[in-house]
Amino acid sequence: MVTPSRKSAKDYVTCPTKEQGDAQIAKHRATAVHTVFRVGGEIIAILGHERRITSRGHVPMVDMDGGHDKIAERLEDKLSKIYSGLEVHHYSKKEAMTYGAATDEMFRRGPRISDPNLANSGVNSWSSNTSSLAATSRHASFNADALKIFQEAMERYGFR
Repeated sequence: MVTPSRKSAKDYVTCPTKEQGDAQIAKHRATAVHTVFRVGGEIIAILGHERRITSRGHVPMVDMDGGHDKIAERLEDKLSKIYSGLEVHHYSKKEAMTYGAATDEMFRRGPRISDPNLANSGVNSWSSNTSSLAATSRHASFNADALKIFQEAMERYGFR
């Protein structure tokens, strides 16, 4: 009698390399948004062209059937009942802001830094290996030593 082999989840799951992970993040960050919802000039929710909703807080359940415009209309209706002064900005794929720019603004993230060596080089341009913006050590709230410690910890505990 042949005993079937027992496989674990590890046999079916493959972990992406850092380059593959960076490419996936860059692809997601470059995705166009369909609608941005603002209150007082600040983004509170984003609806992407792929029907993903990202928000800073609670967003009511919305029926995701129908086209993007219909979903945006339903979300606007629900958010306008919660927030006064709701501003809604619809974008075509050609003119849209990217998910990366929208989420950075919504969550008040500064420039993304991928490599401590770039941070100390005085470069202030897009990094060639990721979609992150390399900041300089002249940035007022930037600490290259703290970043290096953080990145080493991320690698040590398997988050990269």
